Amino acid sequence: MATYLDASWPPGAETGSPTRDRRSGPYRTYLPDELGHRPLVVGPVSSERAADVERAIRGVAGGPSPRSTRPVSTNPCCTPRTSTRSALNFKFGPDLGEADTLLVEQYVVHSTQDPEMRAVALENAEENFGYRFDERVDDFVIDRQNANEASFSRYVDDPDFQSVLVEFVREEAYRRIRGGEAA
Repeated sequence: MATYLDASWPPGAETGSPTRDRRSGPYRTYLPDELGHRPLVVGPVSSERAADVERAIRGVAGGPSPRSTRPVSTNPCCTPRTSTRSALNFKFGPDLGEADTLLVEQYVVHSTQDPEMRAVALENAEENFGYRFDERVDDFVIDRQNANEASFSRYVDDPDFQSVLVEFVREEAYRRIRGGEAA
């Protein structure tokens, strides 16, 4: 049966912590029921969310490598887009959706198509690549913003472009919603 256990926090001697964080005191810890021999089955949505949270926590805590983009989970359902969104939402609040994640993906794609960045990545370790990337990232964001503004202007100013785009987006949205792909 699940229960609470009374425990006592010992006084801390850590330097750099506020006094209130070094005080001792009682606390209660929760001891859940044991699962026994039943296998723990986690569905793909829960598994993806757990992997995203783990990535976010490792990102906030510095993780094994602050620049690391290697997946934490081996679950194939976890995609870079969902983990990016989860990490940003974890750190800055749950306001970003799939469309915002696609905006971030634009920056990634734009930077990976840059000839200089490709050459730097192929000739250097990730840490050294990061130094040059960090100098150029503002260029990638601004370039994408300008391209998005140009696309928006064309949508507003060119009825033929608007018609083709609306038809494509309508058909694709319908297909994804009916196929269960919508986020």
